[in-house]
Amino acid sequence: MANSPARRARLKASALLAALCLAALGLSAPSSASAADSAVAKAPPKKKPAKPFPIAGNVSLSSTMGIGTFVPGPQNRTSLSTGLSLNVRTSPAPGVTLMVMQDISKTLIDTYGDAFASMARNTFVSDPVAMLLWAPTVGTAEKKEMTEEEKKQAALNPMMAVGGGGKPLALPGDIRVNFAGIFSLGTGRISRFMRRYGTAGIAVNLTRSFGPVLLAYRLRYTKFFNEYSNAVVDTTQLGDSSMARVGGAEDLGGGLMATSFNNNSFYLRNRLLLAWNISSAWSFMALIRATHMFRYFDAPLDEYSSPYAKEGRGRTDLQLGYLAVNYSGGGLIWTLGTTTWSAPFTSNNQNYRFPFWDFISASDNITTISLSAMKMF
Repeated sequence: MANSPARRARLKASALLAALCLAALGLSAPSSASAADSAVAKAPPKKKPAKPFPIAGNVSLSSTMGIGTFVPGPQNRTSLSTGLSLNVRTSPAPGVTLMVMQDISKTLIDTYGDAFASMARNTFVSDPVAMLLWAPTVGTAEKKEMTEEEKKQAALNPMMAVGGGGKPLALPGDIRVNFAGIFSLGTGRISRFMRRYGTAGIAVNLTRSFGPVLLAYRLRYTKFFNEYSNAVVDTTQLGDSSMARVGGAEDLGGGLMATSFNNNSFYLRNRLLLAWNISSAWSFMALIRATHMFRYFDAPLDEYSSPYAKEGRGRTDLQLGYLAVNYSGGGLIWTLGTTTWSAPFTSNNQNYRFPFWDFISASDNITTISLSAMKMF
């Protein structure tokens, strides 16, 4: 039975079936490996995420009407100008931003009394300004690109342009803080007239958000670096009627003449800003700024002094009120705003002027209305 032909036939069949299975497995394994190797070879390599361009900023084109346009009577002075502003910034580290700003403006219409007596004005180039912002962060984090909303806020308010990445340091009450060093080079027309080399300043900015509303306070100190304590002009470029008296106190020699304008030594500035994000497209901004400028000279009282004058270092106080509505759409940020410059108090130092319009003395209004279009990049 053990060696029966039937049993031997079954054993041969089993051996043949096992051999066929082994042969099949031996042939299919190399085939699967080759297919996998081919798939790996054909798969494209994974691309590394592109690094964001290290420079961002915005350019703005504006038209402004004011500087006496809204003053009634013979002091009315219609004015229309256009301006170009460039802001370039980069964030080398989390919480750190370096920014450079430059403005150029051109007066198109400037009349005094007679609306048809247009007066030619030169193009005005401002001093270039460099600002270094630092917002302290908690812990360590990699630098990241600013969001579109952060870029928009930075374009509307440069003091908010802090580098991305890291957790911002918050003071008690969830108040955020950042610091700034602000420097300018005296290459503009006004600085050259005043013989000013430039300025250097420091500022601290405190912000607090209440949902869509942002409240920000800034304190700034700026020091002027002038060649002279008075504005000085080169009389060789002026007519004879503008020459200094020979031997007069204003004659500095070498063709230079000191004007009656005393240069400022430094100033302190307080600013309060309210920004309201109404929606993703619309926002509102209100700003009040008070500047206290101190001159080089101490001014003693004499018989020619105003009865309201105070003895001491020469000082000038200025107030600025700014209101604006912003619309973001079509790749642009449109801004319609009004700016009013004035002294904070009336001439007798008794009444406070409303910062956004002078209701006490309309002739003292230095108000402008502007429309601008800004493009971020």
